[in-house]
Amino acid sequence: MFSVYYESSSYPLEQIHLEALQNYSGTLDGSMLDIYTLPCMNTDTLTFYSAGTEATRIEKQEAIADYPAAQKFLSVCGIEYDGGEIAENKYNCSRCEKCVRTMTNFYAINKLDNFAEVFDVQDYKANFAKRLGRWMGICKKHYIHDLMPRLRQNNIKIPFGARVYALLFWRPYSFLKKKLRNSRFVRRLYYKFNIDRKIHGYRSSVSEAYKDLM
Repeated sequence: MFSVYYESSSYPLEQIHLEALQNYSGTLDGSMLDIYTLPCMNTDTLTFYSAGTEATRIEKQEAIADYPAAQKFLSVCGIEYDGGEIAENKYNCSRCEKCVRTMTNFYAINKLDNFAEVFDVQDYKANFAKRLGRWMGICKKHYIHDLMPRLRQNNIKIPFGARVYALLFWRPYSFLKKKLRNSRFVRRLYYKFNIDRKIHGYRSSVSEAYKDLM
């Protein structure tokens, strides 16, 4: 039915190296190896390519920012795949890590308003310091390095409150999460008292998928 399949790359080529194979969550990030592993699935009639290694994530978003289909149907939400509730008439919750990361990049290139059909743009702007603070506190360093030049280029200042949220809440939260995530006792408490819902606003499917282990 088709002879070529393009798998979207997670990283630009200059960021792909074995030292970065272990990601910020402490797990192995197989997407670092796509350019090596995808060709292993090639057949006589089908070829796989890692597409987009020439661009960063924010450059990819710039490429689709004026595309009507993306403005109407773009879906990146992490909650959607974890069984949470999506905002009414929206494709994305606009609050999870993936939504905030995507919206922040669009905001940095002055294209966020183009995506009002799929994101809650008003809520993001009203809580800009909180959303940006979370993004700065938990996202991978190279995402931040990609973003900062765009913010400066478009004269968008980082609110002081965003730095406070990142430094005093989200970075300690990320640090503790890494340290405690493998403790069965801590995981039991985390899900028993619905801490995942209190932090993220939805019930994590992990509690069901791994309930026998907890």
